[in-house]
Amino acid sequence: RITETNDSGTGTPQKKGELNFMNYTEFEATVCSIMQEKTGSEVSVRPETMTRNNQITNHGLLFEKANSNIAPRIYLDAYYQEYLDGTPLNEIVTDICSLYLEIKDVPSVDVNSLFSFDTIKDKIVYRLVNYKKNEERLSQNPHIRFHDLAIEFYIHFDVSGSGSASCSISNSHLDFWKKTKEEIYTYAKKNTHQIFPLSLIPMESTFLNCISECEDIDRSALSRLMAPGFEILTNKQQLFGAACILYEHVLETIGMKLQENYYVIPSSTHEVLILRESIAKDCGSLSKMIQDVNSSAVADEDVLADHPYYYDCSAGILRMA
Repeated sequence: RITETNDSGTGTPQKKGELNFMNYTEFEATVCSIMQEKTGSEVSVRPETMTRNNQITNHGLLFEKANSNIAPRIYLDAYYQEYLDGTPLNEIVTDICSLYLEIKDVPSVDVNSLFSFDTIKDKIVYRLVNYKKNEERLSQNPHIRFHDLAIEFYIHFDVSGSGSASCSISNSHLDFWKKTKEEIYTYAKKNTHQIFPLSLIPMESTFLNCISECEDIDRSALSRLMAPGFEILTNKQQLFGAACILYEHVLETIGMKLQENYYVIPSSTHEVLILRESIAKDCGSLSKMIQDVNSSAVADEDVLADHPYYYDCSAGILRMA
């Protein structure tokens, strides 16, 4: 969890032991100045504040070139925490420079394509977000309610193997295209599972892979601790993979595989966990577990919900548990 200190810059510098630390505004200005000097006059480096999912505010630097309509953004919040934890400023700047060198040559996106529905219709995809936490943004964007969540839409661009870029779809887009949100949803349902194919992985194998490089661990003991039927549902890119629960026949197929009802645990916006009813604790305990994990191990912007969902195989219905 990132701890930002004195965003307004009006307070005194932070102290850690006998050392004085810059507040965030001073840190940002210092890094911005150094990066501007290193990138030269062809690049304009400036601070930017970005409101992301769940109305979480992040701070960073925007790197703009006159001949490009793509401006890489590097967030500084985690770097500032490293600085407060004692990492020397020169090491932090070196890391930021290395990251910038990796992303600086991303080619421009054809912005004109955004105005042609025929050009972008196969790039329209959806994701799942918490409705209440994003109500203000969703009032400006087409969306469909899904229990206490919302299905929202965006345009996904591949960027020459360097990553991806996206553009949220707003109500003004629909007005320009003369399309309804129901029509957009039809395209998103078709595209999302093709662009982001699902992945269902036993948690045991995922966990053991994570610690495969650790030598002093009794893997057989760990394996016994992992509950059977506890699986991770996401997409292969692990990007907004919780939306996989919307894919056609997915929940039904999981129920057929498990041969029993099950809980869907909203681990984050990027994945959900599948837990057999026969090995689950009571719903209240599951909710408490989700809330504890959300508050201690999930980034605020990645929180999806604070309670489980329940899939009834015989009824073929997912409901809030």
